[in-house]
Amino acid sequence: MMNGFSLSLDGILGYHIRPNATLRHQPLLVQVTFASTVIMCLIGLVNGVCALMTFSDKKLLEVGCVYYLLASSVITLLSMMIFALKLWMVVGTQRGSIRNRSFLSVQCSSVDFLLRVCLNMDQWLSAYVAIDRAIMTAQGIGFDRRKSQMKAKY
Repeated sequence: MMNGFSLSLDGILGYHIRPNATLRHQPLLVQVTFASTVIMCLIGLVNGVCALMTFSDKKLLEVGCVYYLLASSVITLLSMMIFALKLWMVVGTQRGSIRNRSFLSVQCSSVDFLLRVCLNMDQWLSAYVAIDRAIMTAQGIGFDRRKSQMKAKY
């Protein structure tokens, strides 16, 4: 589905995938896209795991913005998994491996929706971090960490 100014993975890659052909026998564009997506997902997963380990430290959780960063790292992990799933479904559908109509109709609406929700949630969490840090800077010494922490948990 292509709408507005965004391009979907289906619209960009779908028409180049050869049905009933292995990945080796696909056009170079499909192979490069697949390889770059796999590399991007692996880097995103490593980044998400490292961020999750970093921001789950008890000492760091004394400040409210770290809760937002912790949630953002979880959302990043989820986004990378959904994006990898989307790529596998596009390739599987175009190759003819996935033929179940009900599965295709559900995945068409749900996977794209979940990916957009995750990306938007991550942007909102980044905005919350910026707001929390701006308040911390404006209040200076009078900044109440417990109040910030309670707002972030809420």
